[in-house]
Amino acid sequence: MTTTEGVVRALTGSREHPTVDVERRVPMSPAAVWDALVQPDRLARWLGTIEGDVRPGVGDAFGLRLGDAVGDRADCTLLACEPGRSITIAWRWEGEPDSVVHVTVEPSDDGSVLRLRHELVAPQPIADYGAGWEAHLGTLADDLAGLEPSPFALREHGTWQSLADGVLQVERVVAAPVERVWAAFATVEGLRAWWWRHWEDTTIEADLRVGGHLRIMAPAAGIVLTGEILVVDEAEGRLAATWTWTDAGGTSADEAFDVRLAAEADGTRVIVRHSGPWADEAPAASYRQGWTFVLDELAAVVGNAGSADTASR
Repeated sequence: MTTTEGVVRALTGSREHPTVDVERRVPMSPAAVWDALVQPDRLARWLGTIEGDVRPGVGDAFGLRLGDAVGDRADCTLLACEPGRSITIAWRWEGEPDSVVHVTVEPSDDGSVLRLRHELVAPQPIADYGAGWEAHLGTLADDLAGLEPSPFALREHGTWQSLADGVLQVERVVAAPVERVWAAFATVEGLRAWWWRHWEDTTIEADLRVGGHLRIMAPAAGIVLTGEILVVDEAEGRLAATWTWTDAGGTSADEAFDVRLAAEADGTRVIVRHSGPWADEAPAASYRQGWTFVLDELAAVVGNAGSADTASR
């Protein structure tokens, strides 16, 4: 996670179905941002032109042209719209399967928070989409501020490629039903029972809803972990959030984790994926050790110790 220029970026999901998240904070009202999202003439100034210049309704298919090249367009369908707050669009680029884009606008203390989530359905070009959406939202921010937009460029392509390449996966079988393991991850009381329990001064604050916060502190160890909740889905057994680690060595950037639970005969398989733009193996090795430790603690508290399975990158 990073707040450079008001941007938050995160890569979650699975290897087969990655999810790109870009968040942009702008000092304008939600109404102003919403107008730029849904009015065809405003949309054309930062993203693309709706073919036919007609504002689609829910269920309508439409073409969205992003540039002058023949294939520089997307076939879209407006799946859902909550006026003033959210839009969901089915997205198809030539040669790719359908995917889904969610956009939400919420008020903040200094204006608005614009969140864009692109749920890919295959190992599609993560870096292209991440850097592309980030660039488009930058153009939107310039337009809202009355600035002349900069030439479109995938300036953060390298960062997003590092994110795509730098995913750590750790798995653990916990001898307890999914419901019990979910409660241990997705409630404050559950987390307090096992996360960093070896430090007596550990404190945990969490608002476990999409857009909520996570803050875990261990003052004696000099560690502060914060994040923003991206996904809470009890039916799928999935919890995802951004991850900002601060200690004496500094503060991490552009990191996120994704936890999935799956029922097995011996209990629950916990699959953790942690992404970050790591320049070498050192951060991944450190996080692999850390996640293995806390999942062992989870197994000890929530159920009988299961078997340690795999850790890979």
